[in-house]
Amino acid sequence: MSSALKRESTPEVAERIQRIEDQSDKCYMDLALLNIPWNLAAWAGLTDCIRMVEATVPSELYGSRHHINVLTNASMIACQEYKFIRKYACGET
Repeated sequence: MSSALKRESTPEVAERIQRIEDQSDKCYMDLALLNIPWNLAAWAGLTDCIRMVEATVPSELYGSRHHINVLTNASMIACQEYKFIRKYACGET
């Protein structure tokens, strides 16, 4: 059985994993959304969360448990997205 712990891995495996982690830490840098002013990027992100809810929940299910679950998930996504945009998007307005 192979180990899943970094300290028990070979140096080669640890180095390869570190390269992947370093690359993933930078993957957001090329997002076009972050090249526009943060307030427009936030508006676009929040608008897309609303679009997602409206596209996912048929009108006959408004107010149902399904609708509430989708809204709950969308609100968590919107919160994380807003924080991310505020941190990384262009500061110009």
